[in-house]
Amino acid sequence: FINACGDLGASIQSALQQLCNFTDASRAALFLFSMETGIVSNSHEWCANPAESRQPMLQNIALDDFPYMASLLFRGEDAILGCREDLPQSTAAPEREYLDRHGFRPAFCVPLQFEQNLLGMLCIYGHANESRQWAAWLSPILRLVGNSMVSACMRQNRNADLALERAHL
Repeated sequence: FINACGDLGASIQSALQQLCNFTDASRAALFLFSMETGIVSNSHEWCANPAESRQPMLQNIALDDFPYMASLLFRGEDAILGCREDLPQSTAAPEREYLDRHGFRPAFCVPLQFEQNLLGMLCIYGHANESRQWAAWLSPILRLVGNSMVSACMRQNRNADLALERAHL
């Protein structure tokens, strides 16, 4: 996807599948964040079971609605949940409520940043309603892959903007 000539979305989805195969995860998702609006959306996803896709429901979400996760990501820290109890009782009430409604899935999410600006996050998920111990060595791999994905998305958007500007000249 770094030099994807064809369909960038398909290249990212293939990379997400490879991450899941490598980490024995059941789902992987790339989320893009808008600094202007404070909104995050699931732009790309791969699921071992396509029926378990969450992408349609994870669009245009205010990061303020998930204060615990947002605080970690804005500080450049990973959000690692091996079990539901990893969420602090006092500071993660909205996240706990969300999990109560939609079911728990172990997650390993890394912030994707450029010059201290949060651009998004890459998450891999374990199997539903199971606990999981995530390996710490996953963090640099997920950050490298995720930042490459975000850079490719940003480059594609900039190229589209340039093409529009040229068309108006």
